[in-house]
Amino acid sequence: MVKNRMIGKPKQQPDFAANFHQDSAAPIDYVSRDGALLLHDVAYLSSYLQDARFRSDRLMLRRKTLSIPLKRDRWELYRKGDELKAISSLLTIHPVICLSWEFQDLALPNGRLPLPRDLFIGSLFLGESTWEMSNECEIVLCRPRIFQLRVRVTDPFTIRLTDSHAAKQKINANSRGNASN
Repeated sequence: MVKNRMIGKPKQQPDFAANFHQDSAAPIDYVSRDGALLLHDVAYLSSYLQDARFRSDRLMLRRKTLSIPLKRDRWELYRKGDELKAISSLLTIHPVICLSWEFQDLALPNGRLPLPRDLFIGSLFLGESTWEMSNECEIVLCRPRIFQLRVRVTDPFTIRLTDSHAAKQKINANSRGNASN
């Protein structure tokens, strides 16, 4: 019988909490990266988006870019006993092929919703079909047992979270630039 022996010391994994928590209240402008770093970035973005609120009727899909104005809690600034602060933000995903909504057991094709709704994000992750398709991926925003927004994109793609005044400028620029579409 051969015993497994570790050669050298095991590498310590990065401390996610130390990298995530910030002292600076500066707005975030976080863009996902390709390749091996993508899964790391999706985990970070999911942490930033936890409990973010948005209205389903405020989503904009223009020129293959999905824009979601939202209000997110600043978990990266929170310390035990502190007040949890919120900030207006814009989540953008590009290039989008299509999107679909699922509410509990009701699937709604073509991105249609029965009614405008206020929704809270529980997490962001890459959907199951991401691992089955070669040039397409699926990004999922969800609140378990409430809703899923499934966004099909071509690979490579970007997910961007932009806080505060920069987010408002992007919303206004998208509205003006796409008014003729």
